[in-house]
Amino acid sequence: MASGPCILIIDEDQDIRDFLRLALDDEGYQPITAGNGKRAIDSLPACMPSLILIDSHVPYLDRPGFLSTYRDMVEVGAPVVMLTTALCPDVVAARIHADAILEKPFDLDDLLEVVDHFMSAAA
Repeated sequence: MASGPCILIIDEDQDIRDFLRLALDDEGYQPITAGNGKRAIDSLPACMPSLILIDSHVPYLDRPGFLSTYRDMVEVGAPVVMLTTALCPDVVAARIHADAILEKPFDLDDLLEVVDHFMSAAA
């Protein structure tokens, strides 16, 4: 596992989590994965994320779900990038206060561009 900034990946789909974990690990990040919001909350003590990639259909996302619980736990939260296949992604992103949207299916270069944008903004 890499030792760079922690990126929390939350997606129901194990294949997507594995793909994102491998891609981000190769880029020097420390990816942590969870299949739902509850597991994501449980993973926080191991690594407070610098960025959160979250699928818009993850169980335990809405109030009082993962993002609400996470934001109550920290003073300044990490940026949130919503990964989605939603028909109205702007509406869903606004509801969860996402900082960016990456529509599925996405290209690896697009993912890395979004990640690099937020990581360089945090530096």
